[in-house]
Order: sequence, then structure tokens, then C-alpha cells
Amino acid sequence: MSDNDSTNSSFTDSDYSSEQGNIPVITESTVNDDQRSSFVLNSPRSSIRSDSTCDNALVFLSPPPVDNGDTPYTSDDDTVSSAGSEVCESSKKKDDVYLVAKELMTSEEDVLNSIFKYLPQLQVINEQLLEEFKKRLDEWPQRQKIADVLVKIGPYLKQYSFYIVEFEQMCNELDEAMKKYPAFAQSLKDFESSPICEKLCIKHYMLKPVQRIPQYKLLLQRYLRHLKSEEHPDYVDAVKALEIVSQVAEHANEKMKEENNFAKLLRIQSSLIGSHEIVKPGRIILKDGELKKLSRKEMQPRLFILCNDCLFYLTTIQQGVYRLNHELSLLGMRVEVPQQEDFQHEFSVISQTRSVILSASSLEERDSWIHALRKAIHEYADRRSTLTRNDPINGKPVEPLLGHEAPVWVPDSRVTMCQVCMSEFTVTFRRHHCRACGRVVCSNCSPNKAPLKYLKFRADRVCDSCFITLKEQMERLSNGTLQASSGEAESDETATGSGHFSNLNLESLKASFQRINIRSSGRRRHHVPKVLQEVTANDTGSSMSGYLYIKEGKNWKKRWFVIKNKVLYSYKASQDVAAIKSIPLLGYQVTAASESHENIDSKLLFRLVHPGQPQLLFKGETMTIVEKWIKAMNDATVLE
Repeated sequence: MSDNDSTNSSFTDSDYSSEQGNIPVITESTVNDDQRSSFVLNSPRSSIRSDSTCDNALVFLSPPPVDNGDTPYTSDDDTVSSAGSEVCESSKKKDDVYLVAKELMTSEEDVLNSIFKYLPQLQVINEQLLEEFKKRLDEWPQRQKIADVLVKIGPYLKQYSFYIVEFEQMCNELDEAMKKYPAFAQSLKDFESSPICEKLCIKHYMLKPVQRIPQYKLLLQRYLRHLKSEEHPDYVDAVKALEIVSQVAEHANEKMKEENNFAKLLRIQSSLIGSHEIVKPGRIILKDGELKKLSRKEMQPRLFILCNDCLFYLTTIQQGVYRLNHELSLLGMRVEVPQQEDFQHEFSVISQTRSVILSASSLEERDSWIHALRKAIHEYADRRSTLTRNDPINGKPVEPLLGHEAPVWVPDSRVTMCQVCMSEFTVTFRRHHCRACGRVVCSNCSPNKAPLKYLKFRADRVCDSCFITLKEQMERLSNGTLQASSGEAESDETATGSGHFSNLNLESLKASFQRINIRSSGRRRHHVPKVLQEVTANDTGSSMSGYLYIKEGKNWKKRWFVIKNKVLYSYKASQDVAAIKSIPLLGYQVTAASESHENIDSKLLFRLVHPGQPQLLFKGETMTIVEKWIKAMNDATVLE
């Protein structure tokens, strides 16, 4: 071998000058390739090392490779790092496999625990009860007492409550596990078909703990009836045991209600478009269902949810998806029922922020909602100790001040004229709503803006009479001669501690009262005879009111009729403030039609006849309505 080859293929002491100790020289002549691969140096550098980055990974140091000029020299540290990295990766893969295997085991435990998690505790309780009951029966001739066992173990019976609450969930978990694990399903099926199950399914036995508490209650009631007197040594404990078991049953029922209520609120919240927090501590759903809400033109279906602190109403976007329209607080809410029989399915909900007219599908449903709403409002007021403040002298409820609560808007379809000046609306002479009283008015009668409390004192359109009232009310509130009807104090932004408006806010609010520059419509106020203004269409003192059809020429006209003081008034709509005609009924005769007219059933027709006057032909929508009108008109034609 040449010197050059020897130089290139060997290591000298100088190559390890930085190391301590004698380092043997290894040459290619002394170690071949096969030997090199398994060679272990007997020196401090060839000891077994434990890589700090890989626990329990043993790294064997091989001799440095021979530099033949083609392969760059690599130090021992690089070799150690490379080998350690490979072993670490291998160990890490083994750890990952172990963790996945462990997760398989723990997830299996979770499935079983979710199905049977309360059964071990119940088993311990029942085994102890069984042991104690057996002892008492063995000692029965000497000691006739058994109820004290339930008194002693009674507090632990609340474990049944948790089992009962989650029973449905456990059954669902069992069904899911059977679908997910066929082997488990087969084992369960084999077990159910075994003699020990007596041909009953596993869910039948899972139901046993649910039925056990009612069984305890029934047995204790029977036990008490068979005790001859209160002097029996077990009577007192039997009464206590029955009370404990009843409390456990009640606790379970309450827990189930809470769980169901929370789940229902959560489902509703998740079905809403946008971000809305309707799940709140203590909030309970009292009633829910679909009602029709009266918009400006027609009835539209809405989903209403009554809770113990508010009323939600939602619009259905598609199946299972809703838009939250409003959340109305029960504080200060009122429910009113219309007097007119034609609107007997309707009722109004009046709140501080928004008021609506609702319609139910039946009279029973309407009454159910009214009862639930009024009860919820009363209970909420009791909890807050803010019942409607009463007049200290008369003890009567004080009416809310104008603008302090949202008014019920009169529907457009129920008005044909301005409710102030009585001018008739047309396509160009449009309707407007006063935001203070809710009446339908024309532009000439509502050229004003005033701050309204229910709108957080934002100025909005009001009619002339409300504008004057609100200004006077503001002055009286500011100088303390008038108090708000609300049980809550005014906010710091609008009032001082004494209830008077601060000077700064008072000036700002006064500046909000404005006259709107509206181009005159050019219409003069409609002149209506006073006799037609005496009774409004929605007069509450009438003896009869409602819609009928009257024959005028060749056509049938739908009109709203009111009987008051033996006079029949007719209107174009149910909330017009002036009649189009009035007929004193004294001297008239009311007769049912003897034959059909224009293919209309004669039972739906009746006539109003007077000598020397043209007869009037009326048509009702049902026989019941016709009978009521005939009776009311007959009563009005006779002078009492």
C-alpha cells in the first residue's frame, strides 16, 4: 500500500487531539467493511450513550468512516445525532401507536360509562337496602320496623334522580354503540336471548331504576294504610320515609324539566340566523306555538315563545331555520282583548318597546295564551317586586304616560279615514301612524316630531293632539308635578335622583319637539255631520257590532254595523271614527228571508222593513251571526 493511500485511509492521534486518553488507530488494513459495520470501540468515545431527546434509546457508536477522498469527513457528533434521530423517530412512532391503542381502550370505556355510568352506584345502594331489609324481616317477630332503613339511606336515593334525567340519553348511547360495534350488538343480542334475561331486552332492565322510586312511594303509602295507628313503632319513620321518597321523585321531575328546558332553548338558539343569546340562567320556557301577527295589511304566521322573563317572536325562514324579530320583556307588559265579536280570536300584547295584535286559530287557544301571558307577567312582577304602581288614594292602577310604552298600531285595513280630521284616504292621500297613540292619521294632522320614552327618547312622528300632550307632559315631569307610572326610576341620562329631568337633558329634549315641513296635500278637512260622529265604529258601549253585507243597487257591500241606543250605524271599516249612515230602528220590522236570493241560502238573509221606506236586505256569513243580528235589531225596534 502506498504512503498516499495509507495517509488517506488512516486516522492519526492528531485527528483526536482535543480528546483525552489514548485513541487507537484504525486502518483499512485492520478493519474491513463487514467488520467496520459491527465494530465497537473500546474507548471512552465508544461507550453506550442515552440520547437526551429519546428516552431509553440506546445508541452504539461505530468507528468513523474512512476518508477515501470521495466522502467528506463526518465527526462522531454528527454520527451520534443522525443515529439518535433515527432511533428517536422509531420510538416516537411506537409511542404514537401506543397512544392510539390506548385511545381505543379509553373510548370503549367512555361508551360503556356513558351507557351504564350510574348503575354501579345504584347497585351498591340497593345491595345495602336488600341486606338491611332481609335483617329486618328475620327480626320481624321481635322488632316490627323497616321504614327506618329508608330514612337512613334516603339521602343517597337522589342518585336515582341523575339516572332518571339521563335515561333517554343512555338509551340513545346504547343504540349508537350497537350500530357502531356489530360485535357488541351481537353479544348483547346473545345475552338477551339467554335464560337469565327471561326473554326481555336490556332496555327493559335499564328502565327498572326509573320505576323504582314510584314503587317505593306506592309501597310506603300501602304500608302506612296498614299500620293500625300512629302509635305503631314504625309509623313515624314510615311517614319520614314517604316524605324522603316523594322529595326524590319531585327532585327527579324538576331535574328532567330543567334538562328538557335547557335542551329546548339550546335547539332554538342554534336554529336562529345571526348571533343571539337566548339561553340564560334561570330562563324557563312556559309556552310556545304559532300565532298570527297582524301586520299593516294582513295576518302573518309567527312562532311565539313565552319564557318566565320575556316573549320572543320569530319568523320561519325555512324548515328549522328562524329569524328573531323581537324579544319583549314581561316588565310592564299588558294583554287586552277586543270587545267586538268579529275579532274574538284576537288579543293585543302591549309592552314598553313594541305592541302587537295577535290571532289564534280558536277561542280555546286564544284563552290559553292570554291565561299563560297574564300569569307569567304577574309572577315576573312579583319576582322583581315592581308590580304596577297603584293610585295611593283610589287604589286603582295608574295608566302609563303617553309615549312611555309602545302603542298598538291600528291596522291600515281597518281604517278608511283619518282618525283625526275624518278625511278619506286615497292612493295619493296616504295613511300615517302616530308613534305615540297608534292611530292612523293623514299628513296634515301629523306634521310633528316628539321624543318618546319607549324609543329611548328618539323623536318620531306624532299627531297634533299627542304633540301638545307630550309637550305639557314633559314640562310637568321636569318640574315634578307629574310622576311616571313606571315602577322603575328614570335612568341617569334622563333624570336626576329626585325624578326631575336635569337642565341639560331637559333643554335637549325640548329641542326635539319639532314641526315637520310637509307640503300641503291641498285637501280640506272633510265635513261630517255631528250625528255621524256621535258613535265610533269600535264603540265599547254598543249592544251589537260586526260585519254584514248589505245590498246596495245591484251589488253587495261589506259594511261594519253598530247598534247603540236603538240606532243602526254603518261604517266602511271597523275602526272608522265616523259613520257613513245612521238609521233609527224604532218602528222597523226585522224579518227572515222566505226564499233564496241570487243563489244565496235564505237562512243567511234577513230584511229590515219600514212603511214608506225602501227595505234593506242584509246577508250574514253564518246562520249563528244572522240569528244574533235579528235578535239585536228586534230588541232595538221596540220602545221599552
